[in-house]
Amino acid sequence: MDLLQAHFAHPLEAVQGRRPLDAASVHAIRKALKRARAGLRLVRDAVGAHPYAEENTRLRDAARLLAPAREARVAIGTIDALLERRKMREHRATLLRLRAALRSEKHDAPVEPLREALQQSAARVSRWRLPRDPWPILSAGVERIYRRGRKAFAAARAQPADRALHELRKQVKYLGAAMEILGAAQAPRLRKLARRADAIAEPLGADHDLALLRRRFGRADRALLEGIDRRRGKLQRKALKKAARLYRCKPARFVERLERCPPSLSS
Repeated sequence: MDLLQAHFAHPLEAVQGRRPLDAASVHAIRKALKRARAGLRLVRDAVGAHPYAEENTRLRDAARLLAPAREARVAIGTIDALLERRKMREHRATLLRLRAALRSEKHDAPVEPLREALQQSAARVSRWRLPRDPWPILSAGVERIYRRGRKAFAAARAQPADRALHELRKQVKYLGAAMEILGAAQAPRLRKLARRADAIAEPLGADHDLALLRRRFGRADRALLEGIDRRRGKLQRKALKKAARLYRCKPARFVERLERCPPSLSS
């Protein structure tokens, strides 16, 4: 299925002959896997609930192989960002100690299991087919993605706990990736929606990274934790404000508006 195949080609290329994977490769593979999972959501009605669930689980598990390497790298980047903030200067020693500890850790991604999982998924997906007119299938997928994002937004707005915010971030990223797959490069409206999703995912991602980092501090100095929490509060408010705009439509109405810009199925 051309709609998905390209999103397996890029990560497969990245894992050929590279041991260990560098930070750029880990990031590229995770991004491609996210797009592939968004593509799965678009074609779910064409392949059936069971094949969709099996493939989605396999891709999720493949992405989890990269999680430790990604989290260590991001934690260092998050500390670097905190060190640049004027209000965090008094906590410089604590931040530098944690940074040094993180840099001493080894989190190499397991290349062979990842390559095998990607190859098997690519082979299975290559046998899937869309109907001649794919839009009814794809529009149902878009509506489902948007509905789940809207539900995640309502939950995060009602109770902005870490899990709810993380779920909103995932759903927003799926929506943005779906817009790109459907042809954001050619359709201004799709491109605008993809950018809007990215503008929500970015502060939510920064908030998530701070949440992960915060757990590493344990019983660190209270003022430092309070500073991190204040930063997280600002990021959350920014993301939720933008999400309110993105998810203001009902799902059926959202899809109706997309029909004004037919998808080109970008790869």
